[in-house]
Amino acid sequence: MEHDTIARNFGVVIGCIVVFRILGLLALRFVNHQKDKHFK
Repeated sequence: MEHDTIARNFGVVIGCIVVFRILGLLALRFVNHQKDKHFK
């Protein structure tokens, strides 16, 4: 493997983790809003 390929793959993995973290936070926020509306 070339150094550039490893660096790019590492960047892709980090990018995927960041995207999933953001999606997870948005999902939690959405679920919390749904619960708030449901209980009121």
